[in-house]
Amino acid sequence: MDNTLFTLEQEITLEQENPQPEKTNFQLEKTSSQPEKANWKQEKATPNQIKKEDTNALKKDYLNLLRSTKRQGIESVISWLEKTDFFTAPASTMFHGNYPGGLLEHSMNVAHIAVKIKEMLDNILSGRKDSDCDDYLAKQIINNRDRLSSISRESVLIVSLLHDICKANIYTKEKRNKKINGKWEEVDVYGVDYSQLPLGHGEKSVILLLRLGLELTDDELLAIRWHMSAWDLAFQSAEAKGNINAAKDKCLLLSVLQAADQLSTAVLEVKNLN
Repeated sequence: MDNTLFTLEQEITLEQENPQPEKTNFQLEKTSSQPEKANWKQEKATPNQIKKEDTNALKKDYLNLLRSTKRQGIESVISWLEKTDFFTAPASTMFHGNYPGGLLEHSMNVAHIAVKIKEMLDNILSGRKDSDCDDYLAKQIINNRDRLSSISRESVLIVSLLHDICKANIYTKEKRNKKINGKWEEVDVYGVDYSQLPLGHGEKSVILLLRLGLELTDDELLAIRWHMSAWDLAFQSAEAKGNINAAKDKCLLLSVLQAADQLSTAVLEVKNLN
């Protein structure tokens, strides 16, 4: 597969086709008490931002990848995403991808890394020589053939592209004072408002997708629900910790998503310091 960002959808080949779902009437309610949503107009692009034309290209590729899964309910999900700020919102307020289009970029980055992991496993399990994999690692992978071969490309795309839809419509535009060159100046920053549907993170993404009518396998449910790993456990119960440990043992797709998510955040994406 080409390493460039916009070619993944050219390689998608799926054996099964599913009929398109009926549209759902589900929409998130907007209340008058909600803070004003951020204006994601991109007036300029710093080295840490995405140019508008690149965002448009990413959106096209993102939608092509989603549709390539031919999953029951995917058009309903796309219709909902189009009504939100998902394609123009940041990925965070002050960490990775905290610039317009950062959430879309992060979702695509995770998908590319996860598919690369899947392809490496497939190459080894099928006996094709992988120059980046030494004999020891190849042996360990082959010894776990049954578990590793259960991961489908379709599932990899579903969980990678949709794991963070919980972040749609939560970011706001705010002002704060920042010391620049020894002087205090008022700057634009991102805030966050969880009041619209305060259901958490991974579990919110799962609930949204199910309410929109997307068919999800058990492994896909587990991967999206627990992709935040220990970051989602600081104030939770022993029961929650037991559930995530059980999910890790049962669902290898969860580990693939977590690895791709962490690599994307720590390696490919940067914080906008401006």
